[in-house]
Amino acid sequence: MYSGDKKHVLAGIAVISVIFGIPWYLMNRGLIQFYTLSSAYSFIRREGSNL
Repeated sequence: MYSGDKKHVLAGIAVISVIFGIPWYLMNRGLIQFYTLSSAYSFIRREGSNL
């Protein structure tokens, strides 16, 4: 898989940057409230188990 060609290395860096950059960018803009949603979900599950 690894060729060491500069084009392939740059393409791999670009792909990884896009994959990690888009959610990070959206989270910083407040469009994805990941932590809020996950904590609310775990709270609902905890409360539901007591019923």
